[in-house]
Amino acid sequence: MSDEAVNQEVVPVPMNLVAPAEEPCIKKLLPESVKGSSLEFDFHGATLRVTDQTSDALLAKVLGVLAHVE
Repeated sequence: MSDEAVNQEVVPVPMNLVAPAEEPCIKKLLPESVKGSSLEFDFHGATLRVTDQTSDALLAKVLGVLAHVE
């Protein structure tokens, strides 16, 4: 990582999307050998893969949609 300041944004995640402790929502962290490591989350039967290339705007929209899934 360079010495430049990293542009970060916080995206709020509604509590109803967070799985109980006995059901972790983080599925796996892909190995470093995979280009652009990612995190996968399971929400209401949908899998969301987030990488360093994932647009903040897209992530916010997807989380907004998932917040309304029952």
